Amino acid sequence: MRLPSTLSRALKALLPSRAASIHCIGDSHASFFSGREKMQPEWPKRSDDRWPFFRSYRLGPTLAYNLCRSGTSSRGREKLLDVLQRRVRPGNRVLLCFGEIDCRAHLIRQSHARGVPADELARECVDRYFQVVEEIEAMGFRAMVWNVLPPTTLMIDEGAFPVAGSFDERMAVTRRFNASLFQRCDQAGVPFVSIFEALLGADGAPDHNWFLDRVHLGPQAIALAVAALAPICPEIDFSGCQRRAEGVNPPRHAA
Repeated sequence: MRLPSTLSRALKALLPSRAASIHCIGDSHASFFSGREKMQPEWPKRSDDRWPFFRSYRLGPTLAYNLCRSGTSSRGREKLLDVLQRRVRPGNRVLLCFGEIDCRAHLIRQSHARGVPADELARECVDRYFQVVEEIEAMGFRAMVWNVLPPTTLMIDEGAFPVAGSFDERMAVTRRFNASLFQRCDQAGVPFVSIFEALLGADGAPDHNWFLDRVHLGPQAIALAVAALAPICPEIDFSGCQRRAEGVNPPRHAA
């Protein structure tokens, strides 16, 4: 006999848990937490997770702006709720990874098209995104929010990576997005996890030695993530990786 989903979830919450882990759910940037040098398959396919303390779920090209709305082309909200129902127990930590696509392309395009300052659109986007953060908290999960990474230096669309505006415009809107998101998280007592500054070179541009491609982080940056998360998540066993986080420097790619 199949138990009702609410009863099934309640029973699961009472069962002995496995080693604590963080459920990292988001757009393509959630693949970073798999620890692999390749993009992970899109949910509901399972990720090939290397680290025992991260579970990664790539939902596809979901916008932070649309996450509060059902029926979008990416079906991001539906996939998010599906992951939470099927894979995450109440009380577990959930790290949300959204917003990079918004900052790379959509906010600046809308700013140019509508004549509205990008800062204003970034705040509006964060307000919509944070509705979902609060919703996840109300469902009994322990929400955390991952920063939007430094913007790509690409100047034109390349493959699956649409871009808008100049690098300086993207940097400005990304910083505003992160600042607004930090403010909302701080007010609500939700951890905002940022390694933004550590990913910049001396020239203020992203140091590509940390990156897998021109947009996504490579697994070499996992120690930076662990260093930021360890004080927030004392119940997570980051053994091994945490030791490497101290004084870590990016590996230098061959010229």
